[in-house]
Amino acid sequence: MKFISINYLNIQTLLICLLPLAIIVGPFFADLIIVTSGIYIIYYSLNKKDFYYLLNPISIMFWIFCTYLIIRSIFSINPILSLESSLFYFRFGLFALAVWCILNNNKNFTKLFLYSLVITFSLTVLDGYLQFFSGKNILGYPYHYSRLTGFFGDEMVLGSYLARLFPLLFGLIILQYEGSKKSLLFIFILLILTDVIIFLSGEKTSFFLFILSTIIIICCANKFRALRIFAFMVSILIIIIFTFQFDNVKTKMLDDTLAETNILGDRPMVFTAGHEQIFTTAIKMFLDKPLFGHGPKLYREICSKPEYVVFLDDSKTSTACTTHPHNSYLQLLSETGIIGLIPILSLFVFLVYKFAQQLSRIIFLNEVRLLSDYQVCLLATLLISIWPLAPSMNFFNNWISIIYFLPIGFILHSFYGNKE
Repeated sequence: MKFISINYLNIQTLLICLLPLAIIVGPFFADLIIVTSGIYIIYYSLNKKDFYYLLNPISIMFWIFCTYLIIRSIFSINPILSLESSLFYFRFGLFALAVWCILNNNKNFTKLFLYSLVITFSLTVLDGYLQFFSGKNILGYPYHYSRLTGFFGDEMVLGSYLARLFPLLFGLIILQYEGSKKSLLFIFILLILTDVIIFLSGEKTSFFLFILSTIIIICCANKFRALRIFAFMVSILIIIIFTFQFDNVKTKMLDDTLAETNILGDRPMVFTAGHEQIFTTAIKMFLDKPLFGHGPKLYREICSKPEYVVFLDDSKTSTACTTHPHNSYLQLLSETGIIGLIPILSLFVFLVYKFAQQLSRIIFLNEVRLLSDYQVCLLATLLISIWPLAPSMNFFNNWISIIYFLPIGFILHSFYGNKE
């Protein structure tokens, strides 16, 4: 009787290459890939008796962070609810390590993943335009006047998906580009289409993060810089035309922004009044327990306490009690305290420091760049995910966590490779 030899590396490679599509299809399939990735890296380590991926200094720091989250949940006022976020958070770290491991062991993975990301990205972008112009996307999901959702249905995350993954896509394109003029034209068109559809999605935060990553890439990278600048200028021109041609776009992205921030009034705000209420409540919760916070996922349960409620002016109405504080840093401060914020804040400072070093070498005409163009794009992908001065999704949300951790595997491979 012959036994079929199973190539787990190829199977896991295929699954991760399907991840960009799985993120769109729904949380079940995406989370299934995350879990299988974790199982794979553990199996690989045990089978090869090689624990470098699991026990290198970066991994150990992440395991300490995960352990802290679990301990904080156990000693919170509602351990069961809190553990829903913290107990299995380590799976995202295992996923990033699996990507790193596969990059080291499968030379075709980068190209295969790029093909998958390009196809998924292109279909998602084109479907967004179909929804904008026809009122429905290819699956029949309607256009909600000012918010495009595309394949995501009722979930208004089309702009977030494209904005957060585009630097990764651009970096992989730079890495794999072979000089074809047709490929160059395709990249140029894709840049413009992506720029514009993120704006049309109606997600202001996503559009801001996209501009931020674009500025970083233009300032710190070299290859395709002129192409990116020209494409961005064309995109801005198209965006201006769309803004004044379509009233719903102008209302959502211009009029509503001016009204919500009162930027032309007596009391201008960086964010909306509703965001200010939520942020103030989170700060009050943090000041009450500054070192350890109240426990992961417990903002939603504690924010309604009278001592934390914040009212809007004199109306005696509050919108501050939501599922999360809509800012990752304030969420970590209120739920995990200063101790829980330290790893993310340290990572942010490190990234800013790296980009500052890169810029200084460019400014002073140092021919030796600290970062390759590919690495610039990878770090830009991570930076916009942990950018502090912007509203954000729930830090522990499965969907956004997958997007946060996806570039980390590529970053670890790029900087450390097979280092023992």
